[in-house]
Amino acid sequence: MMQCMVQSLPVVDLQKLLTIQDKDGQTAMHRASSQGHTETLKLMTDVLLPTDLLHIFNEKDAFTGDTVAHEAAFKGHTKSHAALNKFNTSKKCD
Repeated sequence: MMQCMVQSLPVVDLQKLLTIQDKDGQTAMHRASSQGHTETLKLMTDVLLPTDLLHIFNEKDAFTGDTVAHEAAFKGHTKSHAALNKFNTSKKCD
């Protein structure tokens, strides 16, 4: 279901949705990484341009200042953290 939702959105809309912060200052990617949802992270990152990914990976929680990688690491989700690092290094900007 998540795959259909992510793939049906125009990239510009997905990028906007992924940067919206909730009442706790977290984005959808913060939530997915802090809860260890590696496949959800992969779905979200597969459709975005490298420049959009870089922006989202650097987006900080409004309250703690944590990035999505910080969230995964702090919560002990090593697979999600490793996947974020892989996505981050495999989609470098030219």
